[in-house]
Amino acid sequence: MKACEGLVLIASIPNDSCAKHMLADTNFTDQITSKLCSLYSALPKVMDPADVESVDAKWGYVGYST
Repeated sequence: MKACEGLVLIASIPNDSCAKHMLADTNFTDQITSKLCSLYSALPKVMDPADVESVDAKWGYVGYST
């Protein structure tokens, strides 16, 4: 969830140079890449497509904590 919020934040910055600075001069990309790889690795190796389709994903869910 935090990765999604971070991407939305970066995408919503109206000044391109500011967004480029955040991506190039901070560890944001390293952290988000690491987190997404970790989450991907935690997925089961075999999944039923029906299980994936039944997931109700919400962006910005306030009750989620890491």
